[in-house]
Amino acid sequence: MAPPLAVAAGVLVLAGLAAGPINPLIATVQQERVPTALRGRVFGALTAVGFVVTPLGLALGGYLLERIGLRATLLAIAACYLTVTLSMLVNPALRDLGQPPPGENTLGPHGDAADDRAADVGR
Repeated sequence: MAPPLAVAAGVLVLAGLAAGPINPLIATVQQERVPTALRGRVFGALTAVGFVVTPLGLALGGYLLERIGLRATLLAIAACYLTVTLSMLVNPALRDLGQPPPGENTLGPHGDAADDRAADVGR
């Protein structure tokens, strides 16, 4: 019951176009919300976690394919995606994303970090 190749390719192209903006948006939020002094540590930790869980996810996917079959594995993955996506609707941390970031991450008019330079002008 597989769809024709052209239909499957079309769906994959649409999915890729829809998912394209996700990584730049995530990177932008990370740059805005993580304090400058911690960015190296935070981004390094995120990268390390990503590198660790990727092969674990592949191994788990292979195991599930062998144990419960393709259809059940895909349904389980879809359920996980749906759960994570719906959890974003009730996540309080996402409510303030439209607000300017606090403190040192606020950019000044020239794209530089807004700090106490404006207060120093009058001194």
